[in-house]
This record gives sequence, structure tokens and C-alpha cells, in this order.
Amino acid sequence: MKKKQSEKTAAGRWENFWYYYKYHVLVILLVALALAVTLRDCATRVEPDVQLKAILSTHATVDMTEAVEAKLVDAGVVPDINGDGKQDAFLQVITLPEQIKSEQDMMAQQQVMLALAEGASVIYLTDASTLDEYGDQEIFEDMSGIAQQYGLSREQIYVDEETGDAVGISLAGNTLLGECGFDTESMYLSTVARHLDHIGDKNADAAYESSLKIIEHLLGCNPK
Repeated sequence: MKKKQSEKTAAGRWENFWYYYKYHVLVILLVALALAVTLRDCATRVEPDVQLKAILSTHATVDMTEAVEAKLVDAGVVPDINGDGKQDAFLQVITLPEQIKSEQDMMAQQQVMLALAEGASVIYLTDASTLDEYGDQEIFEDMSGIAQQYGLSREQIYVDEETGDAVGISLAGNTLLGECGFDTESMYLSTVARHLDHIGDKNADAAYESSLKIIEHLLGCNPK
């Protein structure tokens, strides 16, 4: 009798624990899975010569990102920086919904902050939703100089209302991204400042110079 009562008590405790802590457990499992995938990628993937990031409210497939990488390599704007005998670009897309509703959405937010903290890329493909969220946080650089250099109109740049900075240049109608399957109507090109500890590093300096060429190439694929 005591054994049955003990089993019943244990089951009740588990039900109570799951009721109050199920979301915490799910978040821990998701973080562990993301960490495992990251460690696997680090162990199996050669470090790319140049990295780009994208923070978008819409999903992008692997075929789409690989198509962009291939086009940049074919355009000759990605040098062999790591000395492995080939040119390798890597585009990471973080899908950040317009409204955060789930633990998965919260993890996407964390991915954004980790990507920015890592500082592996100065080029970010963004959209209006992303810039609405982060434009006033002084994360993205003011691109007024580039906008002026290309003679862009006010309609072709995203100006944050609070800071007055031009934190994005429109990629609407961009042929390179469009041919890779991206919906470019509300896409922007944004940049972040280089990390100070990357300045003076030979490979990081080479990647930065390549990034400037990629920016020029991407903007050259915009409608005239």
C-alpha cells in the first residue's frame, strides 16, 4: 500500500514540476541543441574567408544562402584569406519574427546579440522590421557617406527617427539577391563597426577590405 502511495506521490511531484517548469526545461533543451549544432559546425566547417550576416523577418533556405555565397565568389570579391587554396564566403541568416511570441523567437534574439558581440562580420542584410527594432540602439553605423557617394534619394535609405542616422541602404530590386530567391522589397544593407581587437590582425584586415568590395558589388546590383 505504501509503495503505491509513494508511486502516486512521485507522479504528482513530476506533474507539478512539469506544470511550473516545462518552459524552462524546453528553453534549456533548445539552448543545448543549438550549442551542439554550433560545436558540430565548428568542428566540421572550415573557417570562411569572409562572413556576412542577415537578420530578417522572413525565412531563407540553405539553397538561397549558398547561391549568394557562390555569386560573391564568382564576382571575385572574396579572396583566399585563410590560405586553404579556395575562396569561401559564408552567409548566416537569423530569422527574427516581427513579434516575439515563443521561446524559439527569444533564442533568435539571443542569436542576434551573439552575432553582434562576435564581430565576425561588418555586413548585415536587414529589413524594415529589423531596423525598426534595432535602428535606434546605435548598433548599425551611419551610412550617410555611402548614400551620398552613390547619390541615393531619401526613399532609398532607412533613417532612424530618433538618431537621424542612415542605418540602412535599400536593396529593393537587387538583382544578385533576387536571383538567389530573396524578396528584396523591404531589404536593406547595413554595417556595424569593426571590433577594436580585430584591427591590426592580418586576416581580419583582409576580410574587412573584402567586405568593402562586397558592399560596392551589392550596391552595384541595385537598379540604376
